[in-house]
Amino acid sequence: MAARYTPKFRFVLTDKQTGRFPKIDTGLFNEKKLTDSLGETYVFDDRDNPDLKVGYYNAAFKGVAEFDPFYFK
Repeated sequence: MAARYTPKFRFVLTDKQTGRFPKIDTGLFNEKKLTDSLGETYVFDDRDNPDLKVGYYNAAFKGVAEFDPFYFK
Protein backbone atom coordinates (compact mmCIF):
# COMPACT_ATOMS: atom_id res chain seq x y z
CA MET A 1 0.00 0.00 0.00
CA ALA A 2 1.35 3.43 -0.96
CA ALA A 3 2.02 6.01 1.72
CA ARG A 4 -0.30 9.03 1.74
CA TYR A 5 1.31 12.34 0.91
CA THR A 6 1.27 14.83 3.78
CA PRO A 7 1.48 18.40 2.44
CA LYS A 8 3.70 20.97 4.10
CA PHE A 9 1.00 23.59 3.53
CA ARG A 10 -2.33 24.09 1.79
CA PHE A 11 -3.75 27.22 0.24
CA VAL A 12 -6.88 28.60 -1.35
CA LEU A 13 -7.32 31.67 -3.51
CA THR A 14 -9.24 34.58 -2.02
CA ASP A 15 -10.57 37.64 -3.80
CA LYS A 16 -8.71 40.75 -2.58
CA GLN A 17 -11.92 42.80 -2.30
CA THR A 18 -14.50 40.36 -0.95
CA GLY A 19 -12.49 37.46 0.52
CA ARG A 20 -14.55 35.03 -1.55
CA PHE A 21 -13.16 31.98 -3.39
CA PRO A 22 -13.37 30.84 -7.03
CA LYS A 23 -16.15 28.26 -7.22
CA ILE A 24 -15.34 24.77 -8.53
CA ASP A 25 -16.61 24.67 -12.08
CA THR A 26 -17.42 21.28 -13.60
CA GLY A 27 -19.04 22.71 -16.70
CA LEU A 28 -17.64 23.12 -20.17
CA PHE A 29 -17.41 26.89 -19.80
CA ASN A 30 -15.99 28.80 -16.83
CA GLU A 31 -18.84 30.84 -15.34
CA LYS A 32 -16.51 32.93 -13.14
CA LYS A 33 -18.59 32.37 -10.01
CA LEU A 34 -17.40 33.03 -6.47
CA THR A 35 -18.34 31.21 -3.28
CA ASP A 36 -18.06 31.70 0.48
CA SER A 37 -17.65 27.97 1.15
CA LEU A 38 -14.29 26.17 1.37
CA GLY A 39 -16.18 23.03 0.35
CA GLU A 40 -16.97 24.61 -3.03
CA THR A 41 -13.48 25.87 -3.93
CA TYR A 42 -10.15 24.36 -4.92
CA VAL A 43 -7.75 23.58 -2.08
CA PHE A 44 -4.18 23.43 -3.35
CA ASP A 45 -1.07 22.20 -1.56
CA ASP A 46 2.71 22.55 -1.79
CA ARG A 47 2.79 20.51 -5.00
CA ASP A 48 1.09 23.48 -6.72
CA ASN A 49 2.93 26.74 -7.40
CA PRO A 50 0.94 29.55 -5.72
CA ASP A 51 2.26 32.20 -8.16
CA LEU A 52 1.16 30.17 -11.18
CA LYS A 53 -2.29 29.52 -9.66
CA VAL A 54 -2.77 33.22 -8.83
CA GLY A 55 -1.66 34.24 -12.33
CA TYR A 56 -3.99 31.77 -14.01
CA TYR A 57 -7.06 32.63 -11.90
CA ASN A 58 -6.41 36.38 -12.12
CA ALA A 59 -6.36 36.03 -15.93
CA ALA A 60 -9.42 33.75 -15.98
CA PHE A 61 -11.46 36.02 -13.67
CA LYS A 62 -10.17 39.33 -15.11
CA GLY A 63 -12.71 42.07 -14.46
CA VAL A 64 -14.57 39.88 -11.94
CA ALA A 65 -12.05 39.21 -9.15
CA GLU A 66 -8.36 39.47 -8.30
CA PHE A 67 -6.92 36.75 -6.09
CA ASP A 68 -4.23 36.30 -3.45
CA PRO A 69 -3.23 32.96 -1.90
CA PHE A 70 -4.36 32.24 1.67
CA TYR A 71 -2.17 29.62 3.38
CA PHE A 72 -3.08 27.19 6.15
CA LYS A 73 -1.92 23.81 7.47
